[in-house]
Amino acid sequence: MKKNKTRKSSVWLNDMVRIKADKLIFCLALFFASDVSMAAGYPDRSKQSWMVSAMANYANDSDTISSDYESLKSEYKISKDLSFNSQLENLNMEADRKSGLTAISGKEDLSMQGLLLGIKQSYGNNLAFKVLAGAEKSSVDTSTPLFEIKTDWQPIDELQTALTFSQNTYAVSPRAISLDIVKTEGLLQMNWQASKKISVKGSGSYSEFSDNNEKL
Repeated sequence: MKKNKTRKSSVWLNDMVRIKADKLIFCLALFFASDVSMAAGYPDRSKQSWMVSAMANYANDSDTISSDYESLKSEYKISKDLSFNSQLENLNMEADRKSGLTAISGKEDLSMQGLLLGIKQSYGNNLAFKVLAGAEKSSVDTSTPLFEIKTDWQPIDELQTALTFSQNTYAVSPRAISLDIVKTEGLLQMNWQASKKISVKGSGSYSEFSDNNEKL
């Protein structure tokens, strides 16, 4: 990234993180599976099956930014422990001209589409690896490589863990997208079922941004 571009994105990133209040969010999710056991979360490993899920999300920050996001995910089980995964995404975003968060060209609205393809490999019931890779492109001519690498591990019946490394566009405003700010993140999630009535969940993440910002 060019040096003058880096200085600009650093300034605007500090302003963007303040956009939290007065947010209206609407989310709709749909799910379909070819096998009832797969829909219930316990797929029959002895046969092929496929699953499709769709989600639509609308968010509006009062007088600042509005966006709608749609995604379509699919999983096709090729064999007992191997499946093919795909994910298609679409984002439309608009910023009020007075907010200072429009694209660097002054354009108030833009769109972005992304595609991820990959596989998931399971080893018994306690360990699974998923690798996805792809790219997303915006209407302001930015293009970002995408990836997601996830490990699910259940060392004992009562403990579930997930470790995810991912990279995508930091799509919090038209300006962030037009500056091509890329977010790389590591996320650790844990769920401990201490008893039938008590469960403990925890997570931690570390993020780096292409304009040299960091977030813990």
